[in-house]
Amino acid sequence: MDRTIAMGPFTCDVRLSRVRAPEFVREEKEGVIYITADDYELGYETTLEFDDGGKMLVKAKVFGEGSNMMVIRDAQGKPTRMRGWVKGSVQILDEHDQLIFRGTYNDVNVVWTLAGDEALTPTDTRLEHWESGFGEGDYLGHFFPMRADMARESGALAGRGVGVIE
Repeated sequence: MDRTIAMGPFTCDVRLSRVRAPEFVREEKEGVIYITADDYELGYETTLEFDDGGKMLVKAKVFGEGSNMMVIRDAQGKPTRMRGWVKGSVQILDEHDQLIFRGTYNDVNVVWTLAGDEALTPTDTRLEHWESGFGEGDYLGHFFPMRADMARESGALAGRGVGVIE
């Protein structure tokens, strides 16, 4: 018996929460500060709202496998921003916790605005979050790309995602 699956363009709200926090490593090379992190887990639950009116609850596991940031200083030497990128893998599960997509994620154009102190206290975070994955189970032979412009809100990165299941 064929099962009907949700497909097509969608929008959704993404709010990342920490499952396993990253351990940041601070390193200075030739006067430049680099911050790296790996081996952490984030997650979110959201409802995909399809253009045709359909809805589908999904849960995501986001595994950080590499985060590389560099501290940017102003003309007076005060740390003002960190810029860089993040990469890892993602698993998308349906409402029954069945894996339906597996793939990669990348955060690009990552900007952390800093308070100007040497502790590198962040005041704002903005980034472009991209996910893409190949289907599994009922979604075998389908593809899932999604993009969300995200900003830190109340301690969590949040944004509106747009994507498609094809």
